[in-house]
Amino acid sequence: MKRAEKRLAEKRARHHLVRGFLTALEDLEPVVAAIRGAPDGPTARTALQKGWSLSQAQAEGVLGLSLRRLTGMALEELRAEGGALATEIADLESLIVDRVRSVACARSLAAF
Repeated sequence: MKRAEKRLAEKRARHHLVRGFLTALEDLEPVVAAIRGAPDGPTARTALQKGWSLSQAQAEGVLGLSLRRLTGMALEELRAEGGALATEIADLESLIVDRVRSVACARSLAAF
């Protein structure tokens, strides 16, 4: 169960970042202008957070990408990754819930 919970946390974190990348990529020119117009990294991060409702992790992720990589990212590839991650997250959540139910059922049967 611990392994599934760890994988779920990792998938959720990546999915969160992918959503931030998609937000930035869908509005790329203003995002780049905001980053270039900022005097430093923290100001750029704050501009991304406020202007595009990105979390700190998402804004840091966008800032961590090179401009070449950001423009080279295919929108459809990120959407596909986001969809695949959402499916994996749902599967892991189901697995964890089913295991919890199974353990609870076994314990209640053992009590009889």
